[in-house]
Amino acid sequence: MIMPTSTCLLAMLALLYASAAELQCYTGQQRWEPEPIINDFVLTKCAPTDRCCYMISSLNGTYYGCYQDCPSKSTLSCGPDPKLGIMDIYYCYCNDHRDTNCQPYLGAVNVH
Repeated sequence: MIMPTSTCLLAMLALLYASAAELQCYTGQQRWEPEPIINDFVLTKCAPTDRCCYMISSLNGTYYGCYQDCPSKSTLSCGPDPKLGIMDIYYCYCNDHRDTNCQPYLGAVNVH
């Protein structure tokens, strides 16, 4: 019987971890006003090159998706700073879809 080498075992473990750790993010748009109401979002597996999820909210609604060019983990993930007085746009970068900053409002909504 042939025993797998430690290198082979490490490679198999890395593949198993990578497939289990695929990034998922909500993608799409959500808007309450102005009419019409839009609830067009889904939980999606991101491309292998994507590293985080994003949310950007403006007067036209909130957009969700996967993103490649993410800030470092030590950088603030949401902005702009409220002290700047910018009120018509807000954004967040999140590690995955479980971060509430990058989740659409799921109450009373039919998720596709």
